[in-house]
Amino acid sequence: MASKKNLTDAVIGDSLSLPLVFKDENGDRIDISGRTFWLTLKLKPQVPDDQADAQAILTAPVDANSQNGETAIGLSAAETENLKPASYYYDLQMATPIPGGDTEVRTIVYGRIRFVQQITRSR
Repeated sequence: MASKKNLTDAVIGDSLSLPLVFKDENGDRIDISGRTFWLTLKLKPQVPDDQADAQAILTAPVDANSQNGETAIGLSAAETENLKPASYYYDLQMATPIPGGDTEVRTIVYGRIRFVQQITRSR
C-alpha cells in the first residue's frame, strides 16, 4: 500500500537525492537488486509521463547496498534547473520482476514537493 508523504522544500538548480531503505513485514531488509524505480514530478498529475516536468529512472544494481535493501534515487542539478518555483505532485514507483516474465508495479510513496527559487547563480 502506498503511503502519502509531502517532502521538504527543494531549491531549483540543486541536486535532489532521496535515500531509500526497503524492509519486509518483519522489519528485515530485502534484496532489491534488479528492481526498477521511477521518481516522477508533475505540476498536473493527469499529464502523460512523457510530458512530466522531471523524471528519474533507476535499476538497482547487484551490489551490497541493494542486497541490504538500500538505494537512492534523485535528480541532478541540471534536471531541476528548469523547474518552476511551484508545488509539484510526485510519486515513487517500484517494478519487481516476477516468475514467468511478468512485472509487478507498485507505488511506494506519493505526495507533494515544493521547489523554491535559487538565490545564488554561480554556474
